[in-house]
Amino acid sequence: MSVTVEYSFNSELPLPELAFEIRRRLGCVLRPGSEDPEALFSGGLFGMELDLWVHTLVNDRDANFESYRYLLGNKTWAGNSMRRIQMEVMALIAYFLHDTLEIDRGMLTYDVQIVVARYEPRAEGWHDLVGDKRVTYPEHLIDLKARVDDPAGSGLVL
Repeated sequence: MSVTVEYSFNSELPLPELAFEIRRRLGCVLRPGSEDPEALFSGGLFGMELDLWVHTLVNDRDANFESYRYLLGNKTWAGNSMRRIQMEVMALIAYFLHDTLEIDRGMLTYDVQIVVARYEPRAEGWHDLVGDKRVTYPEHLIDLKARVDDPAGSGLVL
């Protein structure tokens, strides 16, 4: 079974330039997709699959995908030891993009189904609307993990 964690966001950069900036700043692999190099970049980071694309997802319950142009997601497969840090890696990438590329608003989702964070700038700093508090570390990472470890008693464990 695979698990994905996605960060949806907007940027004024065209996808190839955005992929270049993310690759350069994170030191990760992101190459143009073979089917449509203008719509998908794929690669890896920390042993996890990493994709950046102009998504076509539609809104689903509280997940307002249509408000965002880009989706950066990582994927792990059963048995991948990196699954233990998957959520934290994507949350830190989201902060890194906020800090270095001035991407102020975005949404972090688990398996394209559960909104675990929604970010926006506030006077006191970057703010998580789901937890309704300022993003501080390591507290934010602990909060995110708790939101997916067993949301609503589902038995789901990241």
